[in-house]
Amino acid sequence: MARFHLLLPALLMATLVMAQPPVRRELGGFSLQLPSAVVQQAGGIDSHAGHLIGDGLRIDYDLGIHADPLKPRDGISGREERAVVVDGRPARMVSWRVEHPAPARYFIGLHLPQVGDSVMGPIRLTLLAQTPDPTRLAEAQAVLLSLRLAPRH
Repeated sequence: MARFHLLLPALLMATLVMAQPPVRRELGGFSLQLPSAVVQQAGGIDSHAGHLIGDGLRIDYDLGIHADPLKPRDGISGREERAVVVDGRPARMVSWRVEHPAPARYFIGLHLPQVGDSVMGPIRLTLLAQTPDPTRLAEAQAVLLSLRLAPRH
């Protein structure tokens, strides 16, 4: 019993760290509610692209004229697609899984076909989350649907 009392503060602290509420993170042109353990790595040549990694999720993003429209592709199974509205804009939510090479990976993506205009055409936004744990898809979907676009100037 005495050992349990010694472990209790450590267990409570670990629970509080794991239960940290998501934070809204500005990502340049848009923001998401993200678990606090997620870190950002940016890149991209002709767009604002990068990925967020942590807490068992990877979220790739691309804001630009060539953003992936999340159309059907080879090597996937269980593809589902539905129309959604995010931050007042029409979008498509798409999910699928890839089983080979093992282990299986599960994907859920969000594509907004137009978030702005450029002289080269519409500016699009795609977010694509992946995880090896299918039970994390609902959480990934909540992150994607938390999308808020930055106000236009």
